[in-house]
Amino acid sequence: MITLPASFLAFFFGGLTPIACDSCNGAEAERFNQSFDTAFAVLQMGLAASSTWLPVSWWPRNE
Repeated sequence: MITLPASFLAFFFGGLTPIACDSCNGAEAERFNQSFDTAFAVLQMGLAASSTWLPVSWWPRNE
């Protein structure tokens, strides 16, 4: 029941994360962008996996 709202919040706050480095410039900004791109891709894959497994786990079994 909490999976979908929590995943929307995680995606929202994950999307706001680049604001933390607004004052960064040069090499520091480049390092932040590279690490953020990797972290955000992992976040998206994790949310996609949990969103996929949620309906699969509730699927009725024919036993």
